[in-house]
Order: sequence, then C-alpha cells, then structure tokens
Amino acid sequence: MLANTTQNIIHKYWKRGNTKKKSMETHHTFSFGSFFDPERMGFRSLQVINDSHLYPGQEFYCQNHCNTEIITYVIQGKLEHQDSLGKKSLIEAGEVGICTAKTSMIYNVLNPCRFKSTHFLSIWINANNKIQPKYQQQSLPTEINNGKLLLLASPDTSNSLMTINQDIKIYRCYLKAGDYVKYNLQPNRYAWLYMVRGVAVFNRKLLVLGDSVQIDDSQQFTITTELSAEFLLFDMG
Repeated sequence: MLANTTQNIIHKYWKRGNTKKKSMETHHTFSFGSFFDPERMGFRSLQVINDSHLYPGQEFYCQNHCNTEIITYVIQGKLEHQDSLGKKSLIEAGEVGICTAKTSMIYNVLNPCRFKSTHFLSIWINANNKIQPKYQQQSLPTEINNGKLLLLASPDTSNSLMTINQDIKIYRCYLKAGDYVKYNLQPNRYAWLYMVRGVAVFNRKLLVLGDSVQIDDSQQFTITTELSAEFLLFDMG
C-alpha cells in the first residue's frame, strides 16, 4: 500500500521485492531482475536501490547497463570490489564507492569475512552520455555531523565528497535521538528519501528501515527522530 501525503508518496518496506539466493538476500526498492512492479520502475535518473546482505565468504557477479553510475554504500562489514575496468578495492563500513561505467561493464563483489554477512546498498543512476569510466572511493567523516546533511556526490566538484555525471545531489544524514533536519526542495526539483536504518518521522509520518519517500514538488520538509536514524536523500532534476 502507498501512503499518500501532500505531494509525497511513502513506499513502505514490505512492498519491496525480495530475492533469496545461496550467496545473498536482496530487497529491491525498484523493479530489478525477476521482481517487477509497474509502480516501481525507477524515479527520474534513480534506477536501482538494492539493499543486500551478502553471506560470509560469498560473492556475486553483475552486468550493468551502459552510462551508469554504480554506487556501493557499505553499512556493515566489508566488500572486495573488482570490475572489468581493472579496478580492485576494499570497501569497508562507513565507506562509499562510485564506479562510472561508460559501456556495459561486469563487476563482482566478495564478502571476505568467513563469519559475518556484509550489509550494503547498491544504487544505480543513469549518467549523462558524455562520461569517462572511472572509480572513486571515500570514507565518511569519522566525526558525524548529527542533524546535518553530508553531500556525498553531485556534479559540482567544489562541495561534495565525490562527483557524479548527472543532475543529482546525494546526501547522507545521521540523526541521534532528538535531532532533526529541514530541507528545502527547490522548484522543478524532485527528491527520493531512503531509510538506511533506524526510525524517523517525515512530516509526521513514521519511517523505518527500508521505507522510501517520493517527493514530487518543491516544498520544505522535516525529518526527526526520538531514537536514531540514518537516511539517504536524492535531490534531482
């Protein structure tokens, strides 16, 4: 069921797709693989949010579409990333990697831990055509600015941790009990909020892990929590 608010749609976590394999379990915010929902065909340039648990010692392979920004956001554990561009890296909890693929690219990720699953997000964004393949990786600041939005990626190289080849700004926010953050979505902009963990309130609507909010018009909104919460916010044209 979709919970509608003024100019917003709340997509509850239980409406996501679910894929279970020997190596991992994934919840799909948008249609992906064998999961198809005509109401979840991506949103603007945001095409994939896969919330996965990769089991100990397991790996998986994936081939993406051309002109795609592939974002790996590790929540818990660590991943070994390797792609057909020749890039190898270790992404640990609190780190984010972005792989820019100009042509169709094969990549695989491995959970090197033998005893614990790795929890991570795989996010795909349609990129502009004029891109060059590259890989970026950044650690999130150890001193988390509670109640403030951290700009992870944007087209502007001057004020974001990483660059992205699309008219989109990707923010990360961590809130502890009693914190709140306000955001002004400008005219002709759209937004998608994804709950990474915890419990929050969006304009008086309760959100939990895996919930999303689709925001279709300019407005000011507030996110608060009485416990703790972590979310990603995508502001796009």
